[in-house]
Order: sequence, then C-alpha cells, then structure tokens
Amino acid sequence: MTEEERKGADNTFYEYEQISLAPAVKVSILPTTHPFTKYLPKGWMQDGRGTCVGHACAITSQCNYYACTQDYPKPEEISQSQAEQKTEVGNCTVIFDKWYRTIFSAQWAYHISRLVGNVTYPSGSYCSAAAQAMKEYGGLPWDKVITSRTPHCAPECYPTPLEDAKKLSKFHAWDGYAKITTWSGIMDAIATNTCHCVMMPINVYDIPPDSQGNLRISGNPSGSHALPWLFVDYENKRIGCWNSWGTDYPQITWINESYWKAAGGPAFIPLDSEEALIATCKYTEITVLANIPCKFQVNGVDRPEGYTQKFIMEWESLKEYTIMAIPQDTTFMPETRKHIPREVKETIEFTFKKDGPIVVEPWWKALLKKLLEMIRKKSSGDPPVRSN
Repeated sequence: MTEEERKGADNTFYEYEQISLAPAVKVSILPTTHPFTKYLPKGWMQDGRGTCVGHACAITSQCNYYACTQDYPKPEEISQSQAEQKTEVGNCTVIFDKWYRTIFSAQWAYHISRLVGNVTYPSGSYCSAAAQAMKEYGGLPWDKVITSRTPHCAPECYPTPLEDAKKLSKFHAWDGYAKITTWSGIMDAIATNTCHCVMMPINVYDIPPDSQGNLRISGNPSGSHALPWLFVDYENKRIGCWNSWGTDYPQITWINESYWKAAGGPAFIPLDSEEALIATCKYTEITVLANIPCKFQVNGVDRPEGYTQKFIMEWESLKEYTIMAIPQDTTFMPETRKHIPREVKETIEFTFKKDGPIVVEPWWKALLKKLLEMIRKKSSGDPPVRSN
C-alpha cells in the first residue's frame, strides 16, 4: 500500500462511525465466543497467489451469510472437506481445496473485485473494490468458481462462465457496506455488527508473531495483506484475524492500535438492510460529470482519479461542499461550485464551452488585435501622430 492508500484518504464510502452508536457495555468477541468460528474453513490457504483480498472477502461474506440466515453447515458437511484436490482444465491441472456448502469462493471475490476496481496489476486487488463488488454482484459458493492454490494453473472463472456467475451471485449480494477509519470504530464494529467481521488490509513483516499471537512491526516489510478481522479483545486492546496462510502459520493472529496506526488501512464491513437504510439517509450519492477531462478537488483535496470526466462518491447530507473542476485543456479556466446534498442521489455537471467567457486568449493575440484597431483608426481619418 502507498501511504495515501494506507490512510484511506479517499472519503468515498459510508463511515460506519457516523451510522452506529458505540456500545454502552463493550463485550469482547473472542475465538471461543465468536458465533461463527466453528463454521469457518480451517487451514484457509492461498499458497503463492496474491488472492488475499478474495480470501478475506469470502470469510466476511460467509459471516454475513450466517448472520442473515442462521443457515449453518452440519458437522457431517464440514467433515467432507478435502485439501489439495485436482481437476484438469484444458492443458493444466488445477489444485484446489474442496469445501462445504456455506464456504464462499475466494477466487470469485478476487476476480470480480479486480473487474469492479479496474485492477490490472499482475496480481492483487483492493478491499474497497471487493466490498463494492459484493454490493453490485454478490458472492458465490466455492464450487461455482474454484480457487486455485497455484499460479501455474489458475483459471479466472471456472467452471461457471463469467456472465452466468454474475447472474447467480445476486442471490448473495450485500445490502450495503461501510468504511471504518478509526481504531475505536473498528473494534466496536467487530463487537456490535451482526456479522462480527470486517475486511481490512495491513502491511506485514517477515518475523513471526510473539508468544501471544501478536504481530510485530520489525524485520523487513513483506508487503500488503488483506485479512478478515473477527475478534476484538477489549481487555488487551487488540483485534484478531483469520489467516489464509495454511496450517504452517497460526490460524489467528492479533494487532494493537499502535500496529494499526503504523501499518493498517481502513476496514470495510457489510451492512444489513436496516443499517444500509440509515446510511442512505445519512449520505448522498453524488455523481460529478464534466464534458471534458478535468482534475477535481473536493474541499481543497485532490480526487484520486486524476483527469477524468466522471467520479462518484458518498457525501454526508446537509453539509456544504466545494467542488472545483480544473480542465486538462488549459485554455479553459477552472470552475467552482458550492453544493449541499439533500437527496439520496444527485448529479453535478460542469460544462465548458469554447465560445464562453472562460476561454483565455493568448497575450500575443490580444496585442495583435490592439495594433489592428489602432491601424483602423488611422485609416478612418484620425489625425496622425506627430513626432518632434
């Protein structure tokens, strides 16, 4: 993650702290008390692939599914899990884990998040894009899109074709989601939200956790890693995740506030229908349009899209915002609008015209016009200018 990505500077999403109340009595959610821990996949393994966002999103979707349906797998279903199965796809062999009915596909969450987020890197995705993908499309069971454990044979969408998968996934779409940008908000969200799980990236380092399972900021940075965070320990002031690094690494590890402030990013959490309604009333979805490419600023802060003709963001309703559109074509002057959102969805348009007063005339053209005007005056009978 870059520093800007890590701090979550782009205020594009509902902020959970704005639509929820901090619990009066703060009750920890621990591995022994979490309502869904015994139904989660053990030995969750991404191997050498950069699919951590998909694995984190799949666990978050699974917890959300349990919270919404109370449809839990039977012990005999869970016992049918088998690691490192193989199937032939074209000219290569896919190695995958066979799961049970309520496990969501990490590969689908990973693939659809890359499409929604327009991610074109060799591997990886963003938690924000995964959350949006779960709202737009939804999740799929593990067997609808198989998650390969090896990059040597990793089909993007197999065995279900992409367009068919999009139709099927709508049955497991999130009602909404929120971004959480404070440490206390993350802790309280895990404790009070019905799914008791948030999806959040951190930067990780190449040393093992300590004897209490706490991650440490030491050694060499290993990169960014997305994880589902299911546990909150108010007594020890830490939160715990469900790792996707197999059985050779602890299934659960923890971070504290200092770690998060130094190496953590914003968290994303599913909203149930009631929470989504609150968020809709609290926020307005604003679409900002321009007829030419512009760089936009909101309250003096640059938008991350760079030059574009459109962006969409969620703004808190009934608060005034200042939007500036700076055209890429420098013959146009920037335009500024002040706006107070009041409806659920609104649109702001900037229209730049060549024949308008906003066109800046080059200095040499203005000087030439002035000289021509002086010549015309002389030829029309104006007295000549005498010199001594």
